[in-house]
Amino acid sequence: MKIYVVDDDHVQLNVTSLILESAGHQVSSMAGGILAISEIEQQKPDCVVIDLMMAEMGGLELLSELKKKQRLKNTKFVIVTGHSDKVWRIKAKEKGADGFILKPISQEDFSAKLDDIVSGKTPFEVDINKATIDLYTASTPNGWKASVALEEMDIPYNVHTVDLKGAEQKQDWFLKINPNGRIPAIIDQEAGNFPIFESGAILIYLAEKSGKLMPQDAKGRSEVIQWVMFQMGGLGPMMGQANVFHRYFPEKIQPAIDRYQNETKRLLTVMDTHLKDNYYLAKKFSIADIANWCWARTHKWSGVKIDDLPHLQRWLDTIAERPACQAGIKVPIDLEELRTGDGEGAKKFAKDALTMVQR
Repeated sequence: MKIYVVDDDHVQLNVTSLILESAGHQVSSMAGGILAISEIEQQKPDCVVIDLMMAEMGGLELLSELKKKQRLKNTKFVIVTGHSDKVWRIKAKEKGADGFILKPISQEDFSAKLDDIVSGKTPFEVDINKATIDLYTASTPNGWKASVALEEMDIPYNVHTVDLKGAEQKQDWFLKINPNGRIPAIIDQEAGNFPIFESGAILIYLAEKSGKLMPQDAKGRSEVIQWVMFQMGGLGPMMGQANVFHRYFPEKIQPAIDRYQNETKRLLTVMDTHLKDNYYLAKKFSIADIANWCWARTHKWSGVKIDDLPHLQRWLDTIAERPACQAGIKVPIDLEELRTGDGEGAKKFAKDALTMVQR
C-alpha cells in the first residue's frame, strides 16, 4: 500500500515511517503540512496518515485542504494523535477523516489498523451528538462566557440551570463541583467527571481541549490570556460593583457609583484604544473576545455610556453578529429584555439580583 505520513515531529515521523516500511508499505513523508499538500496531490497515495497537532498547519486544517483535491477522491485519510478526548474524534469525522488512531503507535497493530481502515473493514464511527460536558450556569455575564465558548467551539453540552435566587449554588452537591459556590462550573465526562470552576479557567480549559480560539504558540497564547485576565481582574469586577451600587442597592451611594462607573469607563476606553488598530483583542477571534464581550455588552446595565468609544462599539457589533455568540447568551434563558431599560421587568430583575449578591 502507498502511504504518505505527515508529522512535524521528526522523531515520530521517522518512527511511523519505519513501522510502515517494515510492514511492506511504500512510504513517503513530510515534516509539516504546507509543503506536503502539492506532493500528496501529485503522488495520489492510498492513505495519508496525519498527525493532529502540528504547529504551522494543524492536522485538521491539512485534512480539509486535501479533501478539496479531486485527484485524492479515492485516498483514505487517518488522523493520529495522543489526545483521546472525543471532541477530536468528532472534529476529525466532520472534516472527512476515514480513521482515528491513538498514540503511542504499536508496531504490532498499526499497519493492521490502517489496512482495515483503507479496506473499509473498520468504518470510522463516532456519536457526534453525545454531550460530554455538563454546564452548571445561570444567565449572567460569567455564565455566558462558558455557554458562548461551548457554542463557538461546537462542543456538545448539557445545561443545568442553577437557581441563584434560591441559593442552589450554596448547596452541598454544588459545592462539591465548585467550593466557592459560584457559577459557571463544568464537568468533563471524558476526563473522569473532572470539575472545572472559575469562568476564566473554564475558557482556557475548553480552548485547550478543543484546540480552538487560542493559539498554540507561546506568544499568541500569552496575548489571549492577558486579555482574559484583563476581564477577570478588571472589567468583570468593576462592572459587577457598578451594577451593585447603580442597580441593586436601594440606597444610592453616589461616591461608590461614581467610583465603579468611572473605572468601568476607563477599562472600556483601554479596550477602545487597543481596538483602534486591532480587529479583535488578540489578532484573531478568541476566548479573550468572548470573556470581555460577555461583560462589555452589558455596559448600559452598569450605567456606562460608550457613545465616544467607536472602536469598542464596532467590536461589540461585530461579535454580536456571530450566531454562536447569540445562541450562547440565551443559555439557560434569554434575559435580554429584562436586562435593558428601566421598566418594571428591569426593576424586578435588579431586586432579585440584590438578594443573590448578598449571599
